[in-house]
Amino acid sequence: MAWCVTPEGADSWNDKAAHFLPTGMSEGWLCFESGEDKRRLSPVPAGWADKGDAELWALCGTAQPVKKRGTTGGA
Repeated sequence: MAWCVTPEGADSWNDKAAHFLPTGMSEGWLCFESGEDKRRLSPVPAGWADKGDAELWALCGTAQPVKKRGTTGGA
């Protein structure tokens, strides 16, 4: 299953946060997650929601792995 999420107020968010994002990510990305594996694909491919499983697997294969974030705080 895959989801494409655009935050509300994306235009103002892009202006404020674009310099913090990796190159090419300011227009959003498609995220693939399975267990501990997480990957991001940007730009979001046109028509991705209509693609079949084989095509989505192929897109996932081209997506960039994301390092797991460390946790903060807690006891």
